[in-house]
Amino acid sequence: MTGSVVLDDKDISKSSVEVTIDANSVDTRVPDRDNDLRSEKFFDVAHYPSITFKSKRVEQVTPGKLK
Repeated sequence: MTGSVVLDDKDISKSSVEVTIDANSVDTRVPDRDNDLRSEKFFDVAHYPSITFKSKRVEQVTPGKLK
């Protein structure tokens, strides 16, 4: 897993989050479920070996809590 958080204390709306995980690392502790999730029916790790999340926006919910 790799990721970055850019936090702009002066303008939270300029903040961002990006995380990338190895799709093969998914572990539900149920081997059959893990194999199903890795299959072409779900994550298709043979064609898409990583999963990336990129925030579209960051909002302050309350002081010290972001969404």
